[in-house]
Amino acid sequence: MIHFFTFFCFFKILDTGIGETLRGEKNNPAFAPLTPEEDAKKVCNQLGISEKQFYDLQKNAKNFPKFDFVLKGHQYRDGFVVPQDFKKAAEFYEKAANLGNPEGMFNLGLLYKEGKGVKRDYGESMKWFLKAANSKTLIMHRVFQ
Repeated sequence: MIHFFTFFCFFKILDTGIGETLRGEKNNPAFAPLTPEEDAKKVCNQLGISEKQFYDLQKNAKNFPKFDFVLKGHQYRDGFVVPQDFKKAAEFYEKAANLGNPEGMFNLGLLYKEGKGVKRDYGESMKWFLKAANSKTLIMHRVFQ
């Protein structure tokens, strides 16, 4: 019994700031938050687009509210260029979802499932997941054409 308690306490310490300091994560640059520029490069690599296309999309997104609201939702969800705020992310995803954007529907469903920015509601989450699954896919690269 003593061994389990010692083991449990050790892992509780590792889960706190003390554990991070002991492991050196606070001082290790690999664990530092990304700058907005680094974050933009990461997103570009994930989407397979150039940085110019990324910034053009951000600049022109206002002309395409279905996409603009999703991008703003992502920004607030991830804390990209703006402070992280799940409630605002949910508001933007809901606006996109109400315009018929399946990505907005899916991300809103995730926030309801996890209870981030909205009250946890599995029924509401499933409603948005099903709407997204039954919607036509929007391909964002068409914005550039």
